[in-house]
Amino acid sequence: MPEVKVSKTYKFKISNVKFTVNIDHWRSDDVLIQTPSKNAIKSLHYHAVHELFLIGEVPLFVHTADKTFEFKDCFVCIPPFFKHFSIGKSRNRLLFTFEKLDNKHTPFSDFCEEFFLAKEPFMAHLNDSIDFCRNEFAELFKNNNDLCDDIGSAVLKLIFYNIYERNSRCRDDILPSTNDSYLIKIDSLVNDFQKDITLQTVADTLCLSTKQASRIIKKNYKKNLSDMLTEKRLEVAAALLTETDDPVSKIVSDVNFSSESYFYFQFKKMYGCTPVEYKKLKSEKR
Repeated sequence: MPEVKVSKTYKFKISNVKFTVNIDHWRSDDVLIQTPSKNAIKSLHYHAVHELFLIGEVPLFVHTADKTFEFKDCFVCIPPFFKHFSIGKSRNRLLFTFEKLDNKHTPFSDFCEEFFLAKEPFMAHLNDSIDFCRNEFAELFKNNNDLCDDIGSAVLKLIFYNIYERNSRCRDDILPSTNDSYLIKIDSLVNDFQKDITLQTVADTLCLSTKQASRIIKKNYKKNLSDMLTEKRLEVAAALLTETDDPVSKIVSDVNFSSESYFYFQFKKMYGCTPVEYKKLKSEKR
């Protein structure tokens, strides 16, 4: 069966946030393309708006120039200006923009401004309400049912509100699907502790917002970036104290501490003694 696409546009408001949503539904019996061809790579495209896929058991493959993301039983957001193309037998896609109608901060508007800041595709799990909406939309659009015009805005409101309800309480679900590769990059940055590494450095390396990068670090390492860097620098400093005759002032510089007094404070906090006492204790144990 050739690919069929049905589209409709809706405008609605939730709290003080205005949404403009174009929803598309495809249905195709074509074989899923898991490995893109060279010609397909040349057809990479991006949108100037957010792209949201509601995905069931049939997987969605999002291809980029150098990697492929596979998603299933979830919803996936592809941020604006991210070059890609996507393949799936059955797809419900929302192309949307949103804007605050005033300067007030509401839980929902703050959530939207934070949630959709990712620079790479990210996923969050469906709950029963979102999954119900996805199935209903699929049936209506498959038959090009006029009921879409009557219930479309209401169902879309329910989808976005349930995304908010689900993920404002479970923020750890808002994580990229390629967690392992991100952790490798974070470890590499922390091991490069001689440089001035900031949360913005990590976020730029991962192509994420600083808030998402911070959540990934706290979820997987149970500490913040600053504590990770401090512990790494102290571990290296302790090794240098026992393995070299370098003065403390040089070691402080080598491990990139901001000041000698701060180094002494953090060292005693971690090891329970001063650097000189630590060096003496280690020497006596040899």
